[in-house]
Amino acid sequence: MMFKTHLAFSLLISLLTYKYFDINPYAFVIICVILGTLPDIDHPKSKVRIPLVSYIINFFFGHRNLLHSFFLVIILGLIIKYFYPGYHIPFQLGYLSHIVLDALTKQGINFIYPLKQLTVKGFIKSGGFIERMFFFILVILNIIRIFF
Repeated sequence: MMFKTHLAFSLLISLLTYKYFDINPYAFVIICVILGTLPDIDHPKSKVRIPLVSYIINFFFGHRNLLHSFFLVIILGLIIKYFYPGYHIPFQLGYLSHIVLDALTKQGINFIYPLKQLTVKGFIKSGGFIERMFFFILVILNIIRIFF
């Protein structure tokens, strides 16, 4: 999926869920949105990249492998929970929103990398017509959620 679709989807997820958790709602939304885009740091041409870090991660693990794995979401979530109780929730929601969207693409993801191969592939072409329509719907839903 494209950066803007991940951004819009993680924003919607955060807007729909922040009120159910006892943490700062602004922090909740910001963390969720940032983590909704962060897994693509493993691609050197991503909009979310740190040039040297992105190349190193991509060289060793490739795109949509380690950083797109449930295994990493669980481990990082436990670490965040230990140091910042409660804040693991928007962290994991944002991260999982990214993984779920990428699983809907034709390229798919390996959910349990590096343990085994469990690739899930969807039907959406990244940047294609269906994704653009999905993005448009997400923008409308975000506007409705923010203003109504």
